[in-house]
Amino acid sequence: PVNPLIECICCTQCFNGPVCGVSQETRAVQIFEILRTVSNPNDLENPNTPEGQAFDWIVFDDDLFLCPDNATLTQRYVMAVLYYATDGDNWTICSNTEEGIANCGIVTGDISSGFNFESRPAYLTAVSECEWFGNSCDENGAMKSIQLDNNNLNGTIPSEISTLNDLRTLQLDQNILRELVPEDIANLTMLEKLRLDNNMLSGPLPSMISQLTMLVELVLNDNALTGDIQEIENLLELQILELQNNMFSGFIPPGLGNALNLETAQFFQNNFTGSMPVVICDNIEPLGSIMVLTADCGGSSPPVSCICCTACFSEDEGLLRFTSVNTTIEIPPDYDIYVKSIVSHSLRHDNSN
Repeated sequence: PVNPLIECICCTQCFNGPVCGVSQETRAVQIFEILRTVSNPNDLENPNTPEGQAFDWIVFDDDLFLCPDNATLTQRYVMAVLYYATDGDNWTICSNTEEGIANCGIVTGDISSGFNFESRPAYLTAVSECEWFGNSCDENGAMKSIQLDNNNLNGTIPSEISTLNDLRTLQLDQNILRELVPEDIANLTMLEKLRLDNNMLSGPLPSMISQLTMLVELVLNDNALTGDIQEIENLLELQILELQNNMFSGFIPPGLGNALNLETAQFFQNNFTGSMPVVICDNIEPLGSIMVLTADCGGSSPPVSCICCTACFSEDEGLLRFTSVNTTIEIPPDYDIYVKSIVSHSLRHDNSN
């Protein structure tokens, strides 16, 4: 601009008078009014909350300097809330710190997810949030996938994430996430993959989780989740269901027998009681699709009776019994992966005979 108020030879952006057609103060007020439909206004006003930190970043520190009418404003804000709610500055890689930016992109792949992180910008950098590490969007710029597994996310899952209406994949496993799975996560009705395993989550499942009717993978093992799981029996598209190593209780819902593409269903090391529903047993290979079915059905007085499980866990004996090969094997340290590989192999062997 001609005759600027401030001389700057290194600024990333220079403005001549009002930005977005309004004063900077008015821009901040207008952004606040938009974001208060997503977050509690009190949280937005508090600079010590993830919402307040994300608001301040959007208004003052984001080099993209979005205007209030920008279509991606809310989505970018929500992703910033996720960053601050999970102590983003201390992520293993791709945080918005000097070290995080430097090491972002050096990871060439993750065997468990098959997701390639190579050459991805760090979070909160001056590119579209669709390009940030672990994120991907559809052709319309709507967030469709968040994969931040095993990256030292430490904190809580913010409820604001439920506003990402087109999200298909939410993969936050192997982190240090605490407290509840947000109730509003059930609003993500397009979700196909939800992986929150190996965290420190507690409390019951969202009461309306049955709304996630497009879920193909629901992986919640190795947390401290409680309550019954009756609502998941309506998730008929499930192929992988892993609930082991929690504190779920009640009965295993028979409606899961109607999930005709179910391949893996793991219930062991919980507080379930009763019998494995016959309709689930009817879906075991070779007549059905289930290759791995586990429960607390081992020992002399098992809490769960199961005549069709591929593996039974016994709290007393600390053993898994592989019924298809008629052997008893001690649990190795990586038993979860071990169970899947051994049982799948034994079932294929049995079928070939």
